[in-house]
Amino acid sequence: MSTRSIGDVAELLRGVTYGKNDATESTAPDALPLLRATNITEAGLWLADLVFIPARLAKPEQRVQQGDIVMTMSSGSASVVGRSILVHEPIDATFGAFCGVLRASDQVLDRYLSYMIRAPQVRQCWSDLARGTNINNLKREDVLQTAILVPPLAEQQRIVAKLDEVDAGLRTLSERLDTELLRSAQVRLSATDNLVSRAGGKKMTLGEVLSLEYGKPLDRSKRDPSAAVPVYGANGVKAFTKKALYSEPTIVVGRKGSAGALVFVNEPCWPLDVTYYVVHDHDETDLKFLHILLQSLDLPRLAKGVKPGINRNEAYALECLLPSLAEQESITAKFEELQSACAEVSANIERRKAKAGELQQSVLAAAFRGDL
Repeated sequence: MSTRSIGDVAELLRGVTYGKNDATESTAPDALPLLRATNITEAGLWLADLVFIPARLAKPEQRVQQGDIVMTMSSGSASVVGRSILVHEPIDATFGAFCGVLRASDQVLDRYLSYMIRAPQVRQCWSDLARGTNINNLKREDVLQTAILVPPLAEQQRIVAKLDEVDAGLRTLSERLDTELLRSAQVRLSATDNLVSRAGGKKMTLGEVLSLEYGKPLDRSKRDPSAAVPVYGANGVKAFTKKALYSEPTIVVGRKGSAGALVFVNEPCWPLDVTYYVVHDHDETDLKFLHILLQSLDLPRLAKGVKPGINRNEAYALECLLPSLAEQESITAKFEELQSACAEVSANIERRKAKAGELQQSVLAAAFRGDL
């Protein structure tokens, strides 16, 4: 079994360079889908967030072919550099300048090469070589000079068959664990609905229960990573600043983008203009209960538009039951018990998924050493 450099058995093609004005989110008669680093995931090729460029910008050899290995060459995260995916099916697309394509010669099976560069030895080596101050960049020569074992084609086929078998088993396990996670989430949502509906109370509209105030934009000059006040976007913390827009505990509600997403905030914060934040009467309502109530109302279903957004007047019109303050606190206590149990189930499932990932890496490492 001989050791060869990747450059001996494959060619490396760099991606298309294009201007900001060349990229669009919609197709046109002369447009070509462009794969970027965000489309290359550990789970496979993600095609839900494509951009399109004029087809004339891509050279013939920059068209993706079946059997190509598309990989991330540059990224802000060193762990992402070197991530790759084998193109199993024909796809009419090209790839961006932060990506590259390894195209195997007739000396190596594309599936074998794909497995070799997924081995932890290669990924760690490339991550170390690519590490930079702001952007992590994997150089062409670093890829082409990487040494791998290249056995005869028949032996490559045997190794690929064994690795395919392991991959299939782990994929089945992962799908089963994902199903368990989904079932756990559905149980929690169903139990949440039951807690709220069984409590009864006064029939009201959401607008009578709470106020959804508009967040405000925050100039970048006022964003400070060393400051203590979190700045919230539609789905979480985006930055930090020194002065809060709202100083009381609240619920940040996604208004645009991740519309309807909920984040419970127990400290002063600055909700951005893509959000609402909850203001309520402390004598009438418990904020934790309101968080449960909003979950049960399923606000994301109200989202409309190309960039989904929620109209607060439509949210205000939703009907709900408001129990007494004492009953709200009782519901909150029961919900937290339920949440804790569901969190433990989810954590256990994630631990099992992590173990499966470790097994896969162990098998790939053995294949890279020639011990499979």
